[in-house]
Amino acid sequence: MRDYVLFTALLAALLLPQAAIGGIWNLNAGLATERQTDRDSEEIWDSINLLAAATYTSPDWKFALDLQLKWETQEREFDSDIWSRKGDFLRPVKALLYSPMDGSFSAGLEVLESWTPGAGYLVRELSGSAEVDYVLPGILVKLESGSLKLELGADRPVDPTVQAAALMWEPWRKAELVIESVVDPEAPEVFTGNFDGGRPKADVTSRLTGTAVSFALPIHDGRVLDIKAGGHAAMLGDDASGLGWEVKVTLDMSSYYLNRLSLNVGSVDCRNGYVPSWFDAVYPVQRWG
Repeated sequence: MRDYVLFTALLAALLLPQAAIGGIWNLNAGLATERQTDRDSEEIWDSINLLAAATYTSPDWKFALDLQLKWETQEREFDSDIWSRKGDFLRPVKALLYSPMDGSFSAGLEVLESWTPGAGYLVRELSGSAEVDYVLPGILVKLESGSLKLELGADRPVDPTVQAAALMWEPWRKAELVIESVVDPEAPEVFTGNFDGGRPKADVTSRLTGTAVSFALPIHDGRVLDIKAGGHAAMLGDDASGLGWEVKVTLDMSSYYLNRLSLNVGSVDCRNGYVPSWFDAVYPVQRWG
């Protein structure tokens, strides 16, 4: 607990100087009482919950902290069961991102809610909140130089389950070439229900990797109607593979009626268990299924 307090104070100290040049702080805190009763033994547990949140925004920084502590009145101490894992000291951090005014890059930590690097043929709308008792901020790095964009990330800095990279190149307007790569360093192969520190623990794990290459070409680029066609090839693991094509039609009437309609039509040949966008919002749950 002492390490956690020192870490929180250090984050605040690093960001405080920014407040003098136009940053905005928001602070909220509150107390709540809780009583739990065992129906069989009628034993009663009382606790006091402390909730504290701080956010800071500036042209360059985004910072969010959400602290929840429980004081057990009978034991006269804080509940420390869920603070014993090596990544728990990062749980209060919801965001710590830096991006310069020119927008050339951004880097930092943020809880992933819907992360899609590249074109999304491997990772699409990945969530870092699936393990509700172990939500850590993910690592995000984005670089942009001319027609090139690079995105790197991981769903958490400690015990990561998904690490991904995507390189995007736009040689001309709305034409795009994307290379994506993803790895789960310890994907479960055998899981019989073991747990360690409240988290699932696999009996046997292996390294799961994926690679995808995709392209998209503008067929029609109009003020209202856009048509793009493209294809992709992907590998997942040693044997699973996919090859597909798609056509995307976008009807954009936002200049007139504030409406936008998109239609995607495509086909994918999936072999040996390949599934497009395998690493999705429910992957952290499916990997233990």
